[in-house]
Amino acid sequence: MTDELKQQFTNRITHANRTELIVILYDMFEQYAKEAEAGFTGAKKGDDASKESLEHASEVLKHLKNDLDFSQDEEFCKTLYSIYTYCQELLSKAVYSGDYETVKEARELIRPIRDSYAQISETDNSEPLMQNVPDTVAGYTYGKTDVNEAEIDPVSNRGFLV
Repeated sequence: MTDELKQQFTNRITHANRTELIVILYDMFEQYAKEAEAGFTGAKKGDDASKESLEHASEVLKHLKNDLDFSQDEEFCKTLYSIYTYCQELLSKAVYSGDYETVKEARELIRPIRDSYAQISETDNSEPLMQNVPDTVAGYTYGKTDVNEAEIDPVSNRGFLV
């Protein structure tokens, strides 16, 4: 993942509520899966960078599995858990077989779940989870190709107080 994408995800995370964080995780999974695709073209059959991207995608699924709250809706959580586990197996198959088709299958399984959470996040008006986060503004300044971000009212006390 490029530094620019990492910065975008970081900015989204710092301003997200609970539901938006789940959508961001799904977006990260999708990004890692797309990055892996390039290494499976032609005779490559999965280069090291692609395998690393698939490992990151699998870590995202692991995080989603660990965050399931079975006390809320046990059947729903069991279903999601089994989907995440199956998708992790598909990613592992891609790493060892060199076939990207299993990754496509995992992406197709995850995409509708992501879209559902995205719809839910549109109606979730809860506060962002992170506090003491400066607002940022991005725009074109000093050139047609440069995008600069600036902090508005930067908070000097962003850590823990002892």
